[in-house]
Amino acid sequence: MSCNLEPIYFDFNENSIRLDQEDLVAQNAACLKERLGSYIVEGHCDELGSDEYNLALSQRRAAAIVRAYRELGVSKGMLSTLGYGEEKPACVESNDACRQKNRRVETLPR
Repeated sequence: MSCNLEPIYFDFNENSIRLDQEDLVAQNAACLKERLGSYIVEGHCDELGSDEYNLALSQRRAAAIVRAYRELGVSKGMLSTLGYGEEKPACVESNDACRQKNRRVETLPR
């Protein structure tokens, strides 16, 4: 069975998982449980705020997703986290729609 690891999006200045993202978190966890290997859970932010603040927020976002994955039965040894702050944007336009795309966590094979 093939599965895709989807990005999880966050609200501005938040690291709690949005209600509308909980199903995606569960789908990602189910996908991870089917696979072997190790994965990096990368946190990202938009460009608003200081570099230091965004780096810390991106790390908190990644940690929140790892906690959720663990609660859903994903092995701790499969996961590590990394916060990129605003360094790896998915979108570079200066508008709200673009910034929303940058407030995310991605789960990628290591």
